[in-house]
Amino acid sequence: MKQFSKGTISKDFNKSISLINHTEKTIIVGVPNNEWENKIISDYMRINNSKNEHENDTDRADLEMMLNHQIETINIPDYYLRMLRLPSDKRSLINDGVSHLNNNGEITIHMGKNFEALLSYLCSEQQCTLYEIIHGFFNNIIMKIEMGHDSFSGVSTSWINKIQNMKDSISFQDKNMLVASYFCANNFISPSFIEKGYGTIYMFYENASNKIQTTEEQFQEYLLRKYNDGKKKIEKNRERIKLGKKPIDFDDLFNIADYLDNEIKVKGQYEKWQIMNMFRYNVMDKKYSDLLNNMIPSLPNEY
Repeated sequence: MKQFSKGTISKDFNKSISLINHTEKTIIVGVPNNEWENKIISDYMRINNSKNEHENDTDRADLEMMLNHQIETINIPDYYLRMLRLPSDKRSLINDGVSHLNNNGEITIHMGKNFEALLSYLCSEQQCTLYEIIHGFFNNIIMKIEMGHDSFSGVSTSWINKIQNMKDSISFQDKNMLVASYFCANNFISPSFIEKGYGTIYMFYENASNKIQTTEEQFQEYLLRKYNDGKKKIEKNRERIKLGKKPIDFDDLFNIADYLDNEIKVKGQYEKWQIMNMFRYNVMDKKYSDLLNNMIPSLPNEY
């Protein structure tokens, strides 16, 4: 099984980092590697290594929250950093207001941001570029489905543009969610990560890892079969909704545990960890985001 040290920070090629906590079996992805994020992580390391255990207790609590739990953010500039500057009573008041909007369906999770975080994580894990990941997607799925296209380059350009557009999309239609679910499942991550910003990642002991490598072709056949099943379900989706039935459950469609337990027989040879986007990107109507923007103090110039 892959072994990670508590608090390991690994940089990738997309100016992003991931935090991997072996003790808590959690992988946090989508942490921007820019100047102020590095400052925050440096402060976190400084606080945790401080000889005076009572020094900066408030900062310690905020940073622990930031690095060990998903951070709620809204479509206003620097939302969570500005929230950290508020006293706890005012912060609670705003959090209550956001929760109220969320409970009333006024807030949408930004799926494109989750998809972007996933792609950056895959680039880091596989030590490759986004183009190489998409190329693998063509080889395994698209080229087997869309053989009627005149040239690979035409298909390649089309899908690169499509994936760039997906990263900017707040909500995914079923066809795009099917594509994103493939990226998840192909890396043993539950598709619900795209919809919620958190999900399950499967981590394997050595024997299971070896078996997975030797059954790669079987796994790709499984993914292709599920992809085609999903396309058929999507075609019937409008009728399902009219009948009051639930839209496609992509975790159920790409049932990773079923594949591991029943198709390649590695039950008990893996662990289910949590994978989450560091940020839970929320998008709300501009009238609400403008109101919040005016209620939260701006950052000082040093940020």
